[in-house]
Amino acid sequence: MPFMRKSWGILFAVAALAAAGCKPSGPSGNETTAPSPANDTNVVETLPKPEPALDRAAFLEAVTAAASAHTSGADVRRAHSALDGRRFAIQLRFGCDGPATADRTAALHWTVGPGETSIEVFAKPDLSLADEPLKSIPDQTIEAVEGFWIPRPWETSAACPAASGSAETALPTPQLVGIAQYFTAEDSRLGRRSGRPYEATRKIASPAELPGSGLILLLEGRFEAWPGGDVIRCTGSGRNRQPACVASAHLDRAAFLRPEDASVIAEWRE
Repeated sequence: MPFMRKSWGILFAVAALAAAGCKPSGPSGNETTAPSPANDTNVVETLPKPEPALDRAAFLEAVTAAASAHTSGADVRRAHSALDGRRFAIQLRFGCDGPATADRTAALHWTVGPGETSIEVFAKPDLSLADEPLKSIPDQTIEAVEGFWIPRPWETSAACPAASGSAETALPTPQLVGIAQYFTAEDSRLGRRSGRPYEATRKIASPAELPGSGLILLLEGRFEAWPGGDVIRCTGSGRNRQPACVASAHLDRAAFLRPEDASVIAEWRE
């Protein structure tokens, strides 16, 4: 019967179209499209890498630029903005001439314990709000400043100076470069040294373990601008003498290290 054959043909065609519409998309009905692994790789590769912490050499380079700009009157606001919040790890070498004996007033020094069975190490902050570069800070909310002047700021590495081969009178290091943390009346007093030195005692098995090449004070943290926006504050005209410059920082860690293997004698963390 022609009508019946035609009707069955239409039904088969409709069924075929409906079945085709129910199949999942893709090369075949049993496959789905998986996300490309390259997408994840690209995301990881585009993440910004953290900037390395400024070491002693990079810090002193920034101080030199700040002192030069201070002397010439150049605008260094962009440079200060880039430095604000940047991490640092600065080493201060001390005790290169051996243990302190009669004079133990140096901010950084070490001594030998009784019977040469121990060493005693001291680091007393010697930079305060009373120092010349900080006397004229305009913000009156600053209650205290604690930090260190950098010994031998002309040395970019934390190394002991080479022996001269002749007798040489020890002179105090010029106080030209420092790093310090300031505190306001609203800040907690728990983070302040308040005149207390960092000090530690380490047992030694024999005199051969005495630090003949000195020790290292490692300071770690991040730079934090002084009130007014400058991270490094310099004073002095610079006409006949290098300006004195002090960087503002938030100190996270202080540690005594042995220079030969960077082993930790003692450390303090915030």
